[in-house]
Amino acid sequence: MSALFGPLPEAPASDDPVELAMLRFKAAYAEYHNLVERNAELSAAGDKPSQESLLGEEEAFDELDGARQALFDAAALAHPTIH
Repeated sequence: MSALFGPLPEAPASDDPVELAMLRFKAAYAEYHNLVERNAELSAAGDKPSQESLLGEEEAFDELDGARQALFDAAALAHPTIH
């Protein structure tokens, strides 16, 4: 994860809605990426990921999708001329 986005900060540096949405997106991406990677490793080893693990991956994807949309919305409100 850190190779793509760098380390995640503990707290946002400001109250900027775009920055906050980006932090949410980064956290959701990290969670989803970790779950997908873990499930892929299990599959590659010949094991089957548990239903709970697969459900967690699906829920993490839903959170990532919501975070992505929130980031787009925040950017559109902050910078309406770029859309």
